[in-house]
Amino acid sequence: MEYANFFKQGRKAPGATSREAKTLILFGRVGNGKSAVGNSITGKKKFLSRINASCVTTECQMETTMLDDGQVVNVIDTPGLFDSSKGSDYYIEEMDKSITLAKDGIHGFLLVCSIRTRFSTEEESVLRSLGEFFGKEIINYMIIIFTGGDDLDTTFYEYLSKSPPSLQKVLQLCKNRSVLFDNKTRDESQRKKQVQQLMSLVNKIKSENGQPYKVNEGEMRKKEEHILYEAQQRQNEYLKQLEAQQKQLEAQIALINGAQSKQSEIAETVQQELKAKIEQLETDKNSYQQEIVRYEILTDGIKSLESEPVEEYHSRKRDKLFMAASVALNVLPFAAACTIM
Repeated sequence: MEYANFFKQGRKAPGATSREAKTLILFGRVGNGKSAVGNSITGKKKFLSRINASCVTTECQMETTMLDDGQVVNVIDTPGLFDSSKGSDYYIEEMDKSITLAKDGIHGFLLVCSIRTRFSTEEESVLRSLGEFFGKEIINYMIIIFTGGDDLDTTFYEYLSKSPPSLQKVLQLCKNRSVLFDNKTRDESQRKKQVQQLMSLVNKIKSENGQPYKVNEGEMRKKEEHILYEAQQRQNEYLKQLEAQQKQLEAQIALINGAQSKQSEIAETVQQELKAKIEQLETDKNSYQQEIVRYEILTDGIKSLESEPVEEYHSRKRDKLFMAASVALNVLPFAAACTIM
């Protein structure tokens, strides 16, 4: 359900006196400066505040101050919504504490945003969560506080006029109840002026609604059970998604291992083939070297013949023939004598 349709004009809360203390409760996502706003309202550093992306306020805290006009104001700071390190049951417990602290009713729900960041889906989720927990009628008691006034380089009116449609829709639901805070100012008159503007809107809310917002305990218990049930359902769905992703990863790992095994077999086959080729190359190399040796021997013989003069060659050849004939002549008589004997 779209948050703009979710918040419709609800019933007015019962019970409050004309001179009661005003109780304001701060909400917002982590890092928007809720605690710093609380310190600006009280005029003292009673709430722990740091420029940090993580949640500084870990539990509900209420501080009381008296303004110059004698008005007593109770300021309740709450943990930053949507801190990923906390669970739904933690926030429900803290919201219960805030209701206990605001036993006489809540005169203003202060949604803290920052001009340093765009109005995001997280702020919209804050509105939905508040509506689910406290009821749709809290929009009648809501004021939007923008922090970071020291960084604004234009008028606040111009900033709001150029804000995204989602923020303008929220402002419209809140009847444009908004205040710009500079939590860093050291000008006491400026700080008091900011607080006066805020309290003017709080008094206007009281005039329109007649009574502060109060919680019906029975309805609140039902809402808490419903929120816890939905949170459990979301958690179960998330676990199912994680299990499905795990199975996909396991299947991918098995596929990769199978491919690696096949690659190992192919690599081993290729290695064996290369080894056989190398051995064949070694054999061919040895044979080739032997052929080279034979060729060199033959070449040397031919070169020797080519370098010997022709006359010496024929002379050496005649000498060999003569010696052979002489041996034959000497042997024949000896052989004949042996025969006669």
